[in-house]
Amino acid sequence: MKIALLSTDKLPAFLGEDHPDEETLFAEDFKLIEALELQGLSAERVSWRRSDEDWSRYDCVLVRSTWDYIDDYELFLQTIGEIEASGARLLNPRQVIQWNSSKRYLGELMSLGASVVPSLILEDGDWSAAEVQSILAHGESELIVKPLVGVGAFQLRRFTDVHDMDKVRRSGELDYPVMVQPFLSSIQSEGEWSFVFGGQQFLYSVLKVPTKGDYRVQVMYGARTLPRKPSDDDLAAARAVLEKVPYQTHLARVDMVRMPSGNLALMELELIEPQLYLFDVPEAAQILAEATRNFLMP
Repeated sequence: MKIALLSTDKLPAFLGEDHPDEETLFAEDFKLIEALELQGLSAERVSWRRSDEDWSRYDCVLVRSTWDYIDDYELFLQTIGEIEASGARLLNPRQVIQWNSSKRYLGELMSLGASVVPSLILEDGDWSAAEVQSILAHGESELIVKPLVGVGAFQLRRFTDVHDMDKVRRSGELDYPVMVQPFLSSIQSEGEWSFVFGGQQFLYSVLKVPTKGDYRVQVMYGARTLPRKPSDDDLAAARAVLEKVPYQTHLARVDMVRMPSGNLALMELELIEPQLYLFDVPEAAQILAEATRNFLMP
């Protein structure tokens, strides 16, 4: 069984000059390759940008660190289609990747009854303050705005209120498709939960805690990632979200935050190239390798 870990040979544009060296950036890939080989699975990193690659020589292509796909979105989707057409088993499948690559999926999950942080999709700059105000509960005023296609908190913006956001809109900014969510204080007081699933099987979870005064939970912004065992109720909330996904998934990371009600709600669902915290959860690489072997060789 030969596996390609789909990666890149071009760093994403959102990384500044002070980004970690490439060995550090792709360290999870190498750790997973070692774990897969211990399961009898041959694996190697392959850039999705290799136009001359014969994907049919792989039994499986596991999407892992293609973070620059947002820089060449259409080309990435074209490559994903070519991989699937080659006969190699693509994990996750093309339909899943395409569905998850735009945050419009959150609206679909909301319509299917999943517990999702209130989310509003604004396709362009033609929107009203009243429209945005509609997603805020009583007492809430701050907002988080994200591009519909994005990774790693790139272009993530926080606004103190709707009028602050409207001023930026009127200046000519925010004229591209975005998703708006209320800012939840639990991000700073508790953090964001990430639940990792292999198929429908829960594998492990972490709590991501931002550095003091910040709200971003990515390690590049100083956040800490802590292995944590969830309560039965919190795990049930993550399972309930995954059950609403209209596709079969091999690998899923369910990111959730605490609502004022005390229940967890989905912030984002990562089905393309989620970070898997292989250096934060000691047994994670082995767990993922075993889950992959069982998925490919039941």
